Amino acid sequence: MRTVVEIGGFTETINDVDSAGSKLTLAQAWVPKPGFWARPEIRVFATYINDAKNENAFGAGVDDEISIGMQAEAWW
Repeated sequence: MRTVVEIGGFTETINDVDSAGSKLTLAQAWVPKPGFWARPEIRVFATYINDAKNENAFGAGVDDEISIGMQAEAWW
């Protein structure tokens, strides 16, 4: 089991609309053996994202959003 934290920032232009903001993700992951590259991995996560330049990025008057989900990653 491991806990993953991801912190980031971004700037982008899509269809002549400038955006900039930040992202924070916290995840709990389960893997069958120790090691960074161990797979498969099952992950439960929560992500907070904020668009500082575009006040309607996620709907009318909304400039931030929280996403919660589950992922599975496997490769060989």
